[in-house]
Amino acid sequence: MNISMNAKTPLAPRDGGRTSKVIAITSGKGGVGKTNVSSNLAVALAKQGSRVCIFDADTSLANINVIMGVTPRYTIEHLLNGEHSIEEILLEGPAGVMIVPAASGIADLATLDANARERLLGALSTLETSFDYLLIDTAAGIGESVLCFVHSAQHTILVISTEPTSLTDAFALLRVLKRQEYQRPAYVLVNMALNYANSMEVYKRFEAAVRKYLSMKVHYLGYITDDKVLKASIRQQRPVLLNDPDALASRCFTTLAAVLSKQLNGQIPDHSFSAYWSELAGNIAAPVTPIAPATPSSHPSPAAPATAAHETVAEPARESDSSTVPARAGQLLPPTPEEGTPENAEAPSEASEDSLEKTLLGNTPGNTLSEVSAEAPADDLDTLTADLGKLLVSPGADAETLGRFLGTVFGHYVTRFRRLPLTIEVLADLVGETVYGDDEIRVLITALKEKLER
Repeated sequence: MNISMNAKTPLAPRDGGRTSKVIAITSGKGGVGKTNVSSNLAVALAKQGSRVCIFDADTSLANINVIMGVTPRYTIEHLLNGEHSIEEILLEGPAGVMIVPAASGIADLATLDANARERLLGALSTLETSFDYLLIDTAAGIGESVLCFVHSAQHTILVISTEPTSLTDAFALLRVLKRQEYQRPAYVLVNMALNYANSMEVYKRFEAAVRKYLSMKVHYLGYITDDKVLKASIRQQRPVLLNDPDALASRCFTTLAAVLSKQLNGQIPDHSFSAYWSELAGNIAAPVTPIAPATPSSHPSPAAPATAAHETVAEPARESDSSTVPARAGQLLPPTPEEGTPENAEAPSEASEDSLEKTLLGNTPGNTLSEVSAEAPADDLDTLTADLGKLLVSPGADAETLGRFLGTVFGHYVTRFRRLPLTIEVLADLVGETVYGDDEIRVLITALKEKLER
């Protein structure tokens, strides 16, 4: 049964006056489990001792309160019209996670009067100094609200799944951000993966396409296993981490929170979340300064936005190149061009679209050997052994093909003996600290343990 809870105690600033780590959790399409990731990650961070707040910025669905099992009494609208304070708007969810319901209204700055904007900006400033983490559960896709929240956040988690449309739509989101000169790397989380190996296969295809066609950096953050227990928890409107802490999915979220905390620890944000919206509001409210038109059809250009003292002023974009205007604090997002693209972010041609699809979806034909099929190792152990022997002595065998066959041999070993063919200590020695970091080794060990438990 849903419960309705509201926080009325004034929010206390963090020790030392530090501001929150603001993370936008987004996706190229719906149905990849983004909101479930947001809610369970929030609970995992809270269980580790952090003060966490979620912005429910999904305009169309607003499902955070549903998954968390709480019902909002008030929304951002009540804050904007002056009826209630931000403390009265906040919902208290499981594990002490706080929720800002209907936070998508934050992106409606252009429609607000001066008083409403002042209330909103004051609330954002209060929230930013009161929590360790602000998680923004954005809508899916490439709408202006989504792009605004991604630009305003200090970090971005891009949720993808193993479905092909998830990869193509996530790529489209990054392509739009590239056109807007988005500079920060995105952390990629593979949701609903079978296991670690499956998630890495999906991530590597996605990363290769992003690097090749967009020249952007993405980082592997981790994966969440496709767990039946997780789906049952959604139906019960309770985060799986609380419903079944020992489930595989729950352990994935716990590991994810630990990795994320370590990854962001000590990082100095390059901008303030509340300052972004403050400058954007200032740009909207600023009078328009006309420029002498070159032709009768020329349009006036908005005045340059005020820039925070700690930020570096970006070189203004050329008037004729509006598609490359960076969506910085204080600037409205430029429209996505329908025809033509900016330099270094060209849409692939018809020929390269096919190449892009192959890179994303793994359709590029591999090196095949005449005597052995390189596509799928045989299940029969005798045939597998014979084929593997041929591959090992063949000069045309590539590492990827050998890896597939050795992986199948490994699987047979685990299935029969229910243990790894080497100890964790030996594995760590083989991997070596110079090749992988502590977090990557930890994720690998977790994946190997999961393999044994299946």
